[in-house]
Order: sequence, then structure tokens, then C-alpha cells
Amino acid sequence: MPSNAPFLLVEGNADDCSLIERAFHDAPPYVRFQRLSDCEEAMAYLEGEGPYTDRKKYPLPKVVLLDLDFTMPGSFAFLKWLRADKRNNHRLLPTLVISSSAEPRDINYAYELGTNAYLTKPADYQDFTEQLRALALFWGKFAEIPQLSEP
Repeated sequence: MPSNAPFLLVEGNADDCSLIERAFHDAPPYVRFQRLSDCEEAMAYLEGEGPYTDRKKYPLPKVVLLDLDFTMPGSFAFLKWLRADKRNNHRLLPTLVISSSAEPRDINYAYELGTNAYLTKPADYQDFTEQLRALALFWGKFAEIPQLSEP
């Protein structure tokens, strides 16, 4: 049975976020989103700090979708922080990078930092929607996700 844990979407661009949310509009009910606009907010969410202390309202995510946006500072630093966290096992959290960059150095570096998958945003909306639906099906229904400890 798929988990009800949300996908944590870390996306600073409101237009891209709208595209992603629209692509998931017809997703099964077990695919939910918690959108955060930057990496600092994502760290607070994962640590259960500030407004995110209520785990019933803000449960640990099933998957992190991280926009590798060079206008949003800290994307690579967030990956480093996430994979270095031994206290809460956040390093085990499946993390998928979504980026408009297809530069091999960006892709390689994201994998070096421990991302589980790197997806390049296609220019065509229909292709992007198809890509995201496949992602939701695989990570939302079929993939076994590690059990994380609470902060």
C-alpha cells in the first residue's frame, strides 16, 4: 500500500511549481505535495523546526523533489547537508533533482552529492507532464522507501 507521506517539492520559481503541480493534478491520491520555496525552509521542514514542528500537519516526506535552480542559492549545499545528516537518517531520503540544466558537470556533481535521480526539464509541456507522472508512479507507488527517524 502506498504511503501518504508527501513529496517535498523545493522549488523557488512559482511558474515551474505551477507546471509541476498541474502535471500531478491527475496523480493518484497517495501523491501529495508540500511545497517549499527554498533550501533553508526545506532544512527547517526536515528538522521539524519553526512552523514545521507538528508532524501530523507536516509529516516527513517520502521523496524530495529539488529544483536545481541557480537563482535559488543553496541547492548543492542542501544536497551536501542532506547526505551528511547522520542523526536523523535524512541521508536515506530519496532525493530527485529536477533541472533545466543538462550540463554534464551539473549532473555529475548532483550524483556525487548523492541524488537518486537527475531529471532534465523537457521544453515540451506534454513531455514534462509524462516525465512527472512516471516519477509519481514509480516513487509514489512502487519504490520501497527507507523508514526515517523523527528529529
